[in-house]
Amino acid sequence: VGLPRPLGRKSGGATLLSVIEQTRLKVSRRTDAKKKSQLGQFFTPVVAAQLIASIPRLPECGTLRVLDPGAGSGVLTAALVNRALAERPELSIEVVAVERDPLVLPSLRATLAACEQVGGDRVRAGAVRADFILDSVGLDASLNLDGQFDLVIENPPYGKLAVSSAHRTAMRAAGVDAPNLYAAFLSLSVAALREGGQVVAITPRSFFNGPYFGAFRAHLLDSIALDRVHVFDSRSTVFADTGVLQENVIFAGTRGASPAVVELSV
Repeated sequence: VGLPRPLGRKSGGATLLSVIEQTRLKVSRRTDAKKKSQLGQFFTPVVAAQLIASIPRLPECGTLRVLDPGAGSGVLTAALVNRALAERPELSIEVVAVERDPLVLPSLRATLAACEQVGGDRVRAGAVRADFILDSVGLDASLNLDGQFDLVIENPPYGKLAVSSAHRTAMRAAGVDAPNLYAAFLSLSVAALREGGQVVAITPRSFFNGPYFGAFRAHLLDSIALDRVHVFDSRSTVFADTGVLQENVIFAGTRGASPAVVELSV
């Protein structure tokens, strides 16, 4: 699914995000429900993407290196680029967006191209077709992302990992027992950050308590200090157009930082 029309640099953020949202809706509607379930796909609505993109710290100048794993149609990257262009006139952005679904990749590449068009020489964005888990820590790993990024922004896939699955086996071999796809994504995302880099993610709320995620939670909080936690007062709010009822949370954390004040919002 391509973008309906090209965007010029004067098109503005509202136009960019409205076009990207239409692309997201088309991709979501054309993706088989069984396939969504198998891949754990939940495409991020633009309103949620804007909220997520409003959370990370943005430097005043220089170049911000961003990773968007499980990027889908690219709406999170678009929302972040839109914010940076409006708020940080001296800041450039380089984005690496990772996506495994070949049917979604054309839409992702179109989104990234639109971001580059609007941002001009301030935005560089590229898509990588890869399985973020297996290509990061599997036997034939081809991704080498560790320690390279200032920010990871993500809506990782949701779904349990069987004890005998290739993904869980690869994560255990890397020293992390991740019982769920999103837990594996978060662990690898933190590894991709430089010291002082920030991860901002929307996930199910389930990993915040209980023994099932105990080992993963300990690993995560040994790696990052929480900066902010945002919860929703209705579980039907975030992915309303998908019919998904899910207790979600957005959280931000900084790699290598010492725990301090955590901002809570609803």
